[in-house]
Amino acid sequence: ITIVSRVIDGKIEILQQVRKSHPSFGKVGVPGGVVLKGELIESAATRKLKHETGLDATFKLLGNERRMMYKSGELFSDLIFPIVYADTYSGELIVDTDFGHNMWVPINQAIKNESSEFDSIRSIAVVLKAIKNGTIEKLPVFFNEEIQAC
Repeated sequence: ITIVSRVIDGKIEILQQVRKSHPSFGKVGVPGGVVLKGELIESAATRKLKHETGLDATFKLLGNERRMMYKSGELFSDLIFPIVYADTYSGELIVDTDFGHNMWVPINQAIKNESSEFDSIRSIAVVLKAIKNGTIEKLPVFFNEEIQAC
């Protein structure tokens, strides 16, 4: 999970994407992707960000969230999501890619987008609130486990 912020005219914005692939088709949220076997988490984030948005950034690992989703009482998905953050980037944003429609949104809208009850990584909203409150540097490294039913 790649969280990238910027400040424009004193206002914090977060890079978000309307996803074009399943299982999260149409969901608005921060970009993410798969860490390849043997790849460092921060390197995977840099690779995925460049591939999906055209931007370059150096990330810091903030923590991990394990999300277990149950459908009709059966385990449907069990994944661990590393969450990384960058507040500086370079390059020109590619608005539309095969992965999604990329855009900068105000931080309050980003928090709202990441706070849905279903198909959400709850730690993202926690990180966004820390960015908004100026406490991101004080956020301890975390590992959370969430269970969701669909």
